[in-house]
Formats: sequence, structure tokens, C-alpha cells
Amino acid sequence: MGYPQAEKQYGMEKLPLMQPREFDEGLVNYMVRNQFTWKKVEFIRHTYSILLLWLVISFLISMPFIHNQRGTIDWLSNHSWIFWLAAITLVLQISFYLAVVGFLATGQNLLLVVYLKMMNAFPANFVWTLLYVVSFTLVINSALAAFDCAVICYTFFYTAIAVLGLYAYTHAIKNPDFKQLYGYMVPVTTAVVILFALRIFADGSNHLQHFIAVLLSVVMGWIVVFDTQLIFGAKVERGRKYPYQIGMYAMAAYEMYFDLFIHFYLGALNVFPAGEMEDPL
Repeated sequence: MGYPQAEKQYGMEKLPLMQPREFDEGLVNYMVRNQFTWKKVEFIRHTYSILLLWLVISFLISMPFIHNQRGTIDWLSNHSWIFWLAAITLVLQISFYLAVVGFLATGQNLLLVVYLKMMNAFPANFVWTLLYVVSFTLVINSALAAFDCAVICYTFFYTAIAVLGLYAYTHAIKNPDFKQLYGYMVPVTTAVVILFALRIFADGSNHLQHFIAVLLSVVMGWIVVFDTQLIFGAKVERGRKYPYQIGMYAMAAYEMYFDLFIHFYLGALNVFPAGEMEDPL
């Protein structure tokens, strides 16, 4: 079924002279998965760029924890309002998502519409994401530092390298449609490069934690590739990923970060059995 030619012509006559292309594009679905490959790639490059920003911010916040675990924990203990503010922010944001799900379960989508509008309006989308990134990083870094495992926070940096590798992959490959499994090799390749660099330049301390961080970065890189395939439509899982429109890259970057480090939180804190760790209290 096509759009009647007469109505199309009438609509185009009503538009300014520079907008016939936008009108034509409006006749098709604006979802990213239904666009041409070059538009999908353009979208994912924007997404990766913003995701890199959040990963770099997380790593910068992690630096004091990595270099002075006990001192940073003591400082946070003396300024406990910072930790509590971060924890309350996370609770409020997660409560909002639960409220959205609750409303959807009753057939009401008002909160979902509010969320979508917020995540597509600058600067509200960046403020919302920054609050989550800072709060989440503080909480997880504090937990890791309390068990003398703050070096695992290098995961933020190593994952950023993996994402940078995927960004380069979209330029190096002629048709990066992510339909094949080649994208999954990129995080493995960056991990090998990181391990060689650590072997040559690192002093050998905390070797196990660096190795764990590298392994986690591979898993995170695979999650990024899998999410990219969902966004592109190369994989289809009903309900797994919101079908983004072409201008929703800031929202996509936030939800990709959310996907990554929810897995980080569930996995990294259980790397060691609690009984083998020093009691943080």
C-alpha cells in the first residue's frame, strides 16, 4: 500500500522548498531498524560517542578509589551525605522505572511518554543520565574499594577502549550492518592489546584485578555489540529493546550504559567469595 500520489503532491506543495526530502522520509517508518544501513551506522556512531563520554566520566570518578582506596573511603565516610545523595538518586530513578512498568501493566502509558520526551530533550536527557552515571559510579566504586578491589574499576576505561574499537570498526568495514559475528571479535582484540600493554608497561601489582577488569570489558563489549544488533534489527527479541527513532541516540547511549553496568554490578561484586575477603567493616 502506498501513499496516494495526489495527496503526496499536495502535501509537498504545502511544505517549504527545502523540505521535500523530509516529507518523503516521513512516509516511511522513522525507527532506526527500518532505515538504510548508512543511517543506522550514523546513529550508532552518535550513540557510541555519547557512551564514551559516560565511560570516561565514570573512570575519572574512579581514579581516587583506584589510587587511594582507604583514603577515599575515609573521606566519603566523613562526607557521608555525598554517598547518601547518590544512593537516594539511584533509588528514585529506579522507582520511576518501576512506576512506568506499573502504569504500563494497567494499560496507561503517560509515564512512558514523559520518559521518552525527557530522554529526547536537551539538556534534560544529559542531566538525567549524568545523575545516574555519577551516582552509580560512586556506589559501585565504594563497594569495590571497601573490599580492596577498586582496581577492577579499570573496567570503565577498558570498556571505553572496546567501544572506541567498535567505533573504528564502523569506519573500517565497508558495510558494518552487524549481521555477522565479526563485531564480537573487536572487544576480544582490544582486550588482547590491553593485556600486552599491561605486560609491557604495568609494574605487575594487582595483576589479577586488572585481568578481571579486562575480562569484564570483553563481556561489556559483547553487550554493546548485542545491543547494537537489536537496534539495527539484525537480532529481534520482542520487548528486549525499545525501537529507537533516528534522533534518539542520547537515549540509546544512556540505556546502553544502563545495560552494561547493571551486569557489571551483578557480576563484578561476586567475582570473589565474600568469605575470602577482608571484612570491610
